[in-house]
Amino acid sequence: MKKSVAVSVLALAACLCLVALTLAACGGSGTAKLANPLDFFEQARKNMQGADSFRMSGKMAAEITGLDTQGASSLSVDYDMVYEQKGGEPLARMEISTRGPASNDMEAYIDGDRMYLQMPDGTWIYQEVGLTSELANMSQGMGPQFFKETLAMAENAKVVEEDAETITYDLTLDFDKMMQSQGEEELRQRIEELGIPNIDVDTFVNYLRELISEMEYRMTVDKKSGLVTRLQMHMDMGLSSFAEMMPGESIPEGARMVEDAEFYFSDYGESFDIELPPETKNAIPAKMYGKNAET
Repeated sequence: MKKSVAVSVLALAACLCLVALTLAACGGSGTAKLANPLDFFEQARKNMQGADSFRMSGKMAAEITGLDTQGASSLSVDYDMVYEQKGGEPLARMEISTRGPASNDMEAYIDGDRMYLQMPDGTWIYQEVGLTSELANMSQGMGPQFFKETLAMAENAKVVEEDAETITYDLTLDFDKMMQSQGEEELRQRIEELGIPNIDVDTFVNYLRELISEMEYRMTVDKKSGLVTRLQMHMDMGLSSFAEMMPGESIPEGARMVEDAEFYFSDYGESFDIELPPETKNAIPAKMYGKNAET
């Protein structure tokens, strides 16, 4: 199995996985547990969706095994983002460092429904991300709306840990709720943007359903503020579903991907004075990047 296959699967998996994440309910310094922990979760979910600004930092790591004879292929991403609302529109600045088959340090911005990304050669590109769409939120990667919508899509929550200061829940995502607002044409456009050739909408939706079903989310909430402080994600799944998305490549039986992510939230309500770099005015559409060099 060629190494390039592992690299391609890692790239596709990273893209799709991050496709395919107040009221004080307990005062004082005692160790009393919450009387209604699930009601508290509902309030925490509303608090997160209504947050006007916050910082999120953390790391994602993915490893694929069984694709080649050279062992596992891995990718890690260090991530720091500040987010705020300006004029009713989301504005975010992200610093992303990737280590793996392709190591890069990148800077990205989200301004309303558009994401700007500076490529390794210095070129700025942009892509419309449609923050009103749950699927678009997931496909944009680890942007602020992705984490807000992750909570919105939680079907149920189970208390797994609790101490004097925090409470932690395991979450199950509601795939059907995520898909309610998705039209077939919008899905076709999203498939095209992901660069997946010759795949029909039903196959894509079934893959997303499997992907979401394998994701495990864990959320920690501060009892005093009712705000999310940590979000963890774990996924361990076979890669047989990738075969239809990579025509001409063979996915061996038993090939697997394990992904873990952990993000910390802080600085709620702070002002970050985010400004788009002047160079973004000359950004080109993402689908045009590299085409000039080819012609």
